[in-house]
Amino acid sequence: ASIFTLSSIAFTIIALIASANMFAQDAADGRDLIFDNENLYTDEQEAEIGQILDEYQKTWGDREIVVVTTDKCAPFQTFAEYAQDLCNNWQPARAEDSNALLLIISKKLGSVRIATGEGTTSLIENQKCHGIINFNMMPYLKKGQFFEATKVGVTVLSKNWK
Repeated sequence: ASIFTLSSIAFTIIALIASANMFAQDAADGRDLIFDNENLYTDEQEAEIGQILDEYQKTWGDREIVVVTTDKCAPFQTFAEYAQDLCNNWQPARAEDSNALLLIISKKLGSVRIATGEGTTSLIENQKCHGIINFNMMPYLKKGQFFEATKVGVTVLSKNWK
């Protein structure tokens, strides 16, 4: 084997170890439960939200709340269809058996939705999810305070989904 090939292999191994360590850190603080595709949160804000999400998951084990921000809903016609499909067909992080709630926010589209996985619909009703959005999150969202809206949303969800 050439020195170039050995160097390439060594570099690949080092990169994989570094990636695994970064993922392990995110998983340890709940940030593997946040997918901020619109860059709405600072690192500190993600860590704060992640801590709430991680504590909830540690308490309830097989349940999790996941936060996603996105600037599109294609190929779906509506944001609601996109959110529900994402929740049903994507195992975001740790939960099994679709036992997850997905809080999805779009600054660009001006939309927010809480999608329930198949394992959650009997435990938290859509009406409760709409109430959390309308009464707890919307006052912050109207002011463009996405971190505050998300933080209160995941806090209220974690207290209501037991």
